Amino acid sequence: NEAKNINYEYLSFLNNYKEYHSYFSKNEDFTTSKDFTKELNDVDYTNENDFKFSSNYRNLLGSYYRNQSQELVKKDSLENDIAHLKILASINNETIKNKMLYENAEFGITYTNNLTDFYKIYSEGSTDSKNNEKINLIYNKLKVLSKGNVSPKFTNYENNAGGTTSLDDFKGKFVYIDVWATWCGPCIAEIPSLKKVEKKYHNKNIEFVSISIDKEKDHDKWKKMIVDKELGGMQLYADNDWKSQFIEDYLIKGIPRFILIDPSGNIVSSNAPRPSDKKLTELLDELKI
Repeated sequence: NEAKNINYEYLSFLNNYKEYHSYFSKNEDFTTSKDFTKELNDVDYTNENDFKFSSNYRNLLGSYYRNQSQELVKKDSLENDIAHLKILASINNETIKNKMLYENAEFGITYTNNLTDFYKIYSEGSTDSKNNEKINLIYNKLKVLSKGNVSPKFTNYENNAGGTTSLDDFKGKFVYIDVWATWCGPCIAEIPSLKKVEKKYHNKNIEFVSISIDKEKDHDKWKKMIVDKELGGMQLYADNDWKSQFIEDYLIKGIPRFILIDPSGNIVSSNAPRPSDKKLTELLDELKI
């Protein structure tokens, strides 16, 4: 088992070499020789023993099925998450299939834009009753977050500008919420795009609200970053980081997470496009903000 695990690590390096070399050399056109990854052709992707024992084997499986899902995206013009779930649901080994389906769905179902389809594909593919109960519970909670439903609320969050702020304070305006933290690289990467969107819709009927879920020990770091990064919009600090009721009500499993709420306090999107995605401005323009 250990010998095979070492070999799977070697194969993982082979598998990732093209992507990593391209990234670090900043050469997007880089390619490997024709037979560079030929050893991957001999991998058995249904080995239950190796799946249970070897993390390197599981990594190889993850890459293998992601590549398959990308082919399905091109072929059938599916959303990435739906295509990936379909590929996982087609795995022949029940143990591997159920484990990979659950690990993907536990996180992915909170991000999908196709909740009904996502849940249907998962339910038809998974045969693990305990996992199914957990995903079913998440699914039923997420249905409450559908477009048009009343948004969960936050109350008396610390406002960096002074005092406290609640969601109800924004009644009559659209609210675009950015859930982030100072330690989150992808969150920081969205800041320049968020500033551009804020500038474009300045003085429009929309409030841009950033909610930090930094832990208490990083409270000063949060305040400092607001100054250092010259953050705009309204900067709020959640009352209990990840365990804040608002964060739990929205089933937020990862950040950054963006939410759009209408002037009546109803959900427009519980998983709104990121500022760097042109779909955000398309959505805001469609709403005639």
